[in-house]
Amino acid sequence: MTAAHSGHFADFPASEWSRLARSETPEARREHLERLSRLYWSPIYTYVRRRGFDHDAAKDITQECFLRLCQGEGLPAFDGRSRFRTFLRQIANNVAADYMRKRLSTRRGGRVTFTALQDLDDAAFARLAVHDGSPDDAFDREWARVVAENASTQLLANLTAPRDQRKRKVLEMYLLPRLRLEPNPPTRAQVARQIGCAEDDVQNDLRYLRAMAEPYLRQVVRDTVLSPDEVDAEMREVESKA
Repeated sequence: MTAAHSGHFADFPASEWSRLARSETPEARREHLERLSRLYWSPIYTYVRRRGFDHDAAKDITQECFLRLCQGEGLPAFDGRSRFRTFLRQIANNVAADYMRKRLSTRRGGRVTFTALQDLDDAAFARLAVHDGSPDDAFDREWARVVAENASTQLLANLTAPRDQRKRKVLEMYLLPRLRLEPNPPTRAQVARQIGCAEDDVQNDLRYLRAMAEPYLRQVVRDTVLSPDEVDAEMREVESKA
C-alpha cells in the first residue's frame, strides 16, 4: 500500500474497503470482497443494464468487476479524491469496454463466483432491470436502496423487547417489502388491519423506525467508504434516494 493510502486511512476506523485496500493476500481480499459484493453487486448490475447490456452480459460484467478487485487490480489507483462509488463505476465502464472487445463470457469456465451473485433467482435480477433514469442515477438509487435494506435488517434483528413487537411487525410488513422491491407490498391501512391497530399508529411507528435506523444506516455507510469525510455526504445521498 502506498504512503498516500496509509495517510488516508490512518485516523479512520477500519471499513471493509480500507481492509480490502490493506489486504496482502488473495484470500484476505476475497473475504472482504464477499461482504462488499452483497452491497455493491446490485448497483453495478443495475448500472450496466441501464447502459444497454442484457442480463447475461450484465451479470458477467458485474462478476468481473469484483474479480478484478479481488486480484488487486484497480484499487491502488484510487486516491480518495472522488467518491468510491464513482471509482467503481469507472471500473464497470472499463470492464464493459473489455467485454465488448473480448466477450468476457468466454472466460466463465473455472472462474470464481461470488456468493451474492450465486444466491439470486431470475425474479431478483428482473426487478433490478426496471430502474429508469440515467445509468449513474440508477446506480446511486440502487446503492441507496441496498444500504437502507441492510440497515433495516440489522434494526429488525435488534427489535426484541416486548414493547417493540408492533414496530417489528411494521418493519417486516411495510418497510422491508418495499426496500426489497417485492411486488404489491401492503399499504399502511392493510398493515394496520393485519396488526390490529390504527393507521396513525403505523405512521407513528414508521417515524420511530426511521429514527432508530439512523445508527445502523451510518454503520453500513461507514463500511462502504474509505474516508471519514465521505460518511455524512453518503448519508445524505442515501436519505435523498432510498
